[in-house]
Amino acid sequence: MNKIRIENIKANRNTDENFFVFDEDRYNSTYLSALFVINKDNRISKEALGLTSVLLSFSSFANGGSSSSFHKINFDFDEGYNKYLLQCSILEPLDKKAFTDARLKMGRKLMRTLTAGWSKRDRDLNRAIEEITYQYAMLDVDPIFQLDRMMQLNYFPDLPLGRYPYGNLEKIKKVNHMDIELAIQHLIESSRMAAYVGNINYRFVLAARNTIKPSSKIFPFEPKMQVLPRGTNLEVKNDKISGNYIGFAFNLSKVHSEKVKLCHDILLSMLFNKYNGVMLDYLLDNDMTIIDTKIFLPSSCFSVYLSSSKPIDSKFIEEFENRISQFYKADIEINLYNIKRSIESNLYKGFDTPQELVNNIYEGRLSGFDYSADVLNSKLESIDVEDFVAYLKKINLVGSIKLEGQLDEK
Repeated sequence: MNKIRIENIKANRNTDENFFVFDEDRYNSTYLSALFVINKDNRISKEALGLTSVLLSFSSFANGGSSSSFHKINFDFDEGYNKYLLQCSILEPLDKKAFTDARLKMGRKLMRTLTAGWSKRDRDLNRAIEEITYQYAMLDVDPIFQLDRMMQLNYFPDLPLGRYPYGNLEKIKKVNHMDIELAIQHLIESSRMAAYVGNINYRFVLAARNTIKPSSKIFPFEPKMQVLPRGTNLEVKNDKISGNYIGFAFNLSKVHSEKVKLCHDILLSMLFNKYNGVMLDYLLDNDMTIIDTKIFLPSSCFSVYLSSSKPIDSKFIEEFENRISQFYKADIEINLYNIKRSIESNLYKGFDTPQELVNNIYEGRLSGFDYSADVLNSKLESIDVEDFVAYLKKINLVGSIKLEGQLDEK
């Protein structure tokens, strides 16, 4: 393992290192989040954990008897890197009348929702299954999710994309009360991080830390398998969607420092920035629109998704792949300077929501890096043209998948 990576892991031993506190009054709210990092276990299925996360969202403790998004506990269940992840979060608006009381009880409310479990009523169980069934029906006709799914099945077997969020629907329908109770117990015993964003009053922070009890050690994710080329220009037809889509997967330099992570950010911005990305003119000339870009730090790879109202031919695919792989030959000095300044500005501007702030910090910890603005800015300044060109030479095409849907009739 890389020396820098080992040092990052060794640093992850402080008792409070997995409890993050941010003094951010500008959001005009207090945001409390807990991320449960759940080891896969043959005794507990993904279906039981996924269904449990939906059932917990129905809890009277989670909802607080209000239709407002405030005071509710949100649950986000995911899978990737041979782990299950459940993020629970609650947002409290700043209200002077209930300021002290509300913030002291946030952590207690979050953990009580888990420990109290669910109603144990069959009607709630059926309601949760119906909700998942509806979500899955929507995903079946979602072209981006279906492209995600094919990319994951063919190129990214252990990455958090393209998976139906709660597992196999037929297995979900067979989950019983005992499975759910075991899943809740497994969840409570799992490792956890926590983050507190808002007014830094020691009583509020201490109350949150003492009730959530974040783990002292959570090591960075290490993928089970290296992403390797498996083929190119795969084609799939899907009559449930309209239009044409294509996804490209690329390997990158192994991420062993914040500096390489920033090179990833620079690359995606330089290529696909919606205002001045160098690929925009080429894509526009070919009637192509950028739908999304995704980057996966532990596996050192990225994907880009494009769509078109016209059929996508092999000549475009070949040229697109070639332009990315040969990008290091371009004159990039001016672009590099401008994008570095843009990233620097964003580092200090901060995030639009407390959730985005917390998710960024969680990603840094699970990747084994320090995502603080001061550290990233220092690393950013050290990147010169020679560093970036050397980095670009390691881009390697993994493969592409073309998804053909029904063309809209006019």
